[in-house]
Amino acid sequence: MDASTLDRRYLRINKKLGMLTGIWPYQKDTAKWISRSIVIFLVIPTYITQYARLIAFPRMDIVLNDYPYLIVGFGISVKFGNYFINETELKSLVGKIYEDWQNIKSEDEYKIMLKFAERGVLSVILYILHISLCVFLFICLPYVPPILDVIMPLNETREPLFIYPAYYFVDERKYHYWIVAHMTVIAVFLCCVFCACDANYVYAVQHACGLLAVSGYRFKHACHEVVARDEKEIVKVMRQMYKNVTLSIQGHQRALQYVREITAAHDICMFITVGLLMISISASLLQIAEHEHDAVWLTNCMFFVAQLFHMLFLVIQGQFVLDSYDDLYSTICESTWYNSSCKTQASYILALRSSQSAPLLTAGGFITLNLKTFAEIIKTSVSYYTVMQSK
Repeated sequence: MDASTLDRRYLRINKKLGMLTGIWPYQKDTAKWISRSIVIFLVIPTYITQYARLIAFPRMDIVLNDYPYLIVGFGISVKFGNYFINETELKSLVGKIYEDWQNIKSEDEYKIMLKFAERGVLSVILYILHISLCVFLFICLPYVPPILDVIMPLNETREPLFIYPAYYFVDERKYHYWIVAHMTVIAVFLCCVFCACDANYVYAVQHACGLLAVSGYRFKHACHEVVARDEKEIVKVMRQMYKNVTLSIQGHQRALQYVREITAAHDICMFITVGLLMISISASLLQIAEHEHDAVWLTNCMFFVAQLFHMLFLVIQGQFVLDSYDDLYSTICESTWYNSSCKTQASYILALRSSQSAPLLTAGGFITLNLKTFAEIIKTSVSYYTVMQSK
């Protein structure tokens, strides 16, 4: 599959979002820096208005309420900044996707890669739908009080709501819709930045899973039954088996290297993101527990669910890699290696030994990304919440 076909069928969403936000590695420098400048121009006023609220109203309840939203803004900056710091590594990741597709010769291997490419696209679409739905719900919040004032009027006008906590140095009631309009533009564009960064990560992980699956397929079909006709033919078949196993090992090593490159390009970014999410989840739990069942409580619940889903989506990528590697290990064990020569069998043993150390997607080298870690993160966040509530 050539690069243009791959872009059109499987990387179209990644490319469009990346070019819109200036993180697509193959974008022209001029257009890239224009897009990046727009993102920075939008992010700075967001931080100013959010921190201005903390300065104007220096109360602990304000800090706890605003803290999760501040973390989201900082997290977006971390993800976006990662494409500045590790631009070369991220460009290499995308470039190797093109190379791997061009190097596929077998029809069966092509079908395997298609399966994981489609799974990658589906994962990206689901992630974008989730983020977009959350942003849409928050954008709708400011319109809830005016609608309720018409449907269920009270003796006084309800307090205005905003998409996120901020202070604009003006009368919030008088300029309510102007403020909401500005917040809407920022929320939509930052949603694009959020999705663009994580879409590349998700698709790269699924591509790595595809490489592991192709390697397993090669190991499975490297050796086959030998019908003894004459000695020369047996020698020829044994040599072909050894060649097949060598190609399988090369594919195995390439898949492992690709997983390591994904980790290297996102390691620090993931560490900061996961750490911030843990603290933010705890703060959101505290806000849910302390508020009554009102609009603020509903907002905190929505935000809490969005954070949980985001955490799950990040750590489950590591679980995908582990599952693919377990399938590869089982495939190597179940292959007909006993039909081959001693030299080929030794190669299988080396491959099995190498497979005992599974490739791990980590956050900073300290946190392994898998479902077990997700359960531990939830447990730790609840513990932090218990400690904060006791104080």
